[in-house]
Amino acid sequence: MPTGDELQRLLDFAVGAATQAGEIIMTYFQTALTPERKPDRTFVTAADRQAEERLRTLIRQTYPDHGVLGEEFGEQRGDSNRIWIIDPLDGTASFLHGVPLFGVLLGLEVDGEVVLGVANFPALNEIVYAARGMGCFWNGRRASVSGLDDLKEALLVYTDGAGFEPHGREPAFRHLITATGMYRRLGRLLRPYSGGNRAGGGDARSGDEHLGLCGAAANSARGGRYLYGLEGETDHSGGTRSQPTVGCSIR
Repeated sequence: MPTGDELQRLLDFAVGAATQAGEIIMTYFQTALTPERKPDRTFVTAADRQAEERLRTLIRQTYPDHGVLGEEFGEQRGDSNRIWIIDPLDGTASFLHGVPLFGVLLGLEVDGEVVLGVANFPALNEIVYAARGMGCFWNGRRASVSGLDDLKEALLVYTDGAGFEPHGREPAFRHLITATGMYRRLGRLLRPYSGGNRAGGGDARSGDEHLGLCGAAANSARGGRYLYGLEGETDHSGGTRSQPTVGCSIR
């Protein structure tokens, strides 16, 4: 398991790589980009592919024995116990509609455990990164926990409450909203962007639940709270195992 100077070098590499991938993505943002549909009906664009290609090239050049698992080009096994997990453009639907809530997610697993990760939101000029035992940083500043210990003083932000009902957690969710001082749904926060949405009006959403989780986890890292799954399970795999890259436990 990497520690100390080695872990710092790996983290520095990841931050630089995610920054380069974000620069590629921004050359396509709010342009007349034609998307394609993947078999699962999600979107993919030249921005996704070129960003992942850049990340793979950087990893291959710097750590040739490491494996890579990416959303667009699958898994390439390495000769070591280390594998980089890539989501080159999380929130492609937002990206395509001109909404700036999308990001590059990059994490490193060692023996199946995530040891570091980066979430770069290039349109917002915000980058979150963390490594095991080293804390979490937001735009270079150490993230600190909130001093709040009363839900009545807290702000609850969520992507969509509809997902609680199938798990039988709708009453608990409603109770949480009632107990919290303020709450905001992500779609409402994005409403100012919906007027410029090329799809035309409607309720602006992130378009990607993983990005919503990532943003929530980033806020958790900054605000001092962990995230748990609806069934209490320990699972960081999701779509491409990149959600925990912000340095929080997503269970």
